[in-house]
Parts: sequence; C-alpha cells; structure tokens
Amino acid sequence: MNKHSIIYTVIFLISNLFIVYSQEASTKINKLNFKLDEEINLVFIVNKSFDSIKKVDLSDFKILENPTESTNNTTINNKHEYEHRITCKIAAKSPGKYTIIPPKYYFQNNVVTSNEITITIENEKLTEDERKAIELKKISLKLFKPEGTIRYTFIENSGYIEEFKNKNWVFLRVLTKKEVKRLKKNKI
Repeated sequence: MNKHSIIYTVIFLISNLFIVYSQEASTKINKLNFKLDEEINLVFIVNKSFDSIKKVDLSDFKILENPTESTNNTTINNKHEYEHRITCKIAAKSPGKYTIIPPKYYFQNNVVTSNEITITIENEKLTEDERKAIELKKISLKLFKPEGTIRYTFIENSGYIEEFKNKNWVFLRVLTKKEVKRLKKNKI
C-alpha cells in the first residue's frame, strides 16, 4: 500500500465512525399528516448514557398524556446496550405545518440529537368511522403485553423467567432456589 492509499483508508474509516456515532439518537412518529383532532405519537430514543437533556418544546400542541421516560440497560455476553426513550402523545391545537425539534442530549462535552420532523395538520376532523377504528385499534393493542415485559412464574419452590418478545412469551432461564425464596419473600 502506498502513502496515499493509507491516507484515503484512514479518512474513509474516520468518516464511517462519524456516521455510526451520529446515529445514537432517533425520532419515531406514527405518520407525517394528521387531522386536527388526531393523536400524534412521538418517541425520542437515544442509545448513549447522557449527563443532561434539553427537553422537546411541545407548546404548540395539546398534551394528551404526560410524556413518559424509560431506560433500558442490558448486558448479554459482555455486550452492553443502553436505550433511553421519551414517549409523547399529543394533538395539534390548530391546523398548519409544525417542525418538531427533538431533545438534545449532553454527555462529556458532546451533544447528540436526531433530525427535526415536519408534520402537517389538516383543517379537518376525524370522521365517526375513523374514531371507531382508532378506538378498536387501541383496545386490541391493550390485549398484548409491551415488548420486553418480564414474567416470573413460581411452581412450589421452583420458578422460571420469561420475556414477552414478538407477541410471545420466551423462556429466559430457571430461577435458583435462593432467588425463588427471595422473590416470594418480597411478594414479587
């Protein structure tokens, strides 16, 4: 390899590292066009532990449910994964185009954020049939457990752990007798 090939290879690797590290935050939304009284579901996700956060400004919207935050730390086979989610259920106060600026996450003198999202709110309300379809969907979703739900099952002095994945309970492992005793004592 000559000197120029090495320089180009290093530049290529560094630029790819930047792309990977810039993917640490994301924003999910159920769609981009809404009717005036329609529920908007926003999820902000960051895959890096942070020191502080500048929250998203939702002053142009009605808050249908207080935003919820959840953090998931997982270590499997010495591979550590971190995820922090902020989930918001909102509705627009008036029709128009709105740009939602995601939260900024600060850590070790760095800032991580995802892309802004522009949504359109039509000056039209949901029909009665659309409302019924949305309610039916909400009811059917409540029949399923949230992905990642953990279930402890006890049978006399033994037990096991399952996790809800892909709409099924997946066996994780058998509980030790010591764990069963401790969990029963704490009435979990």
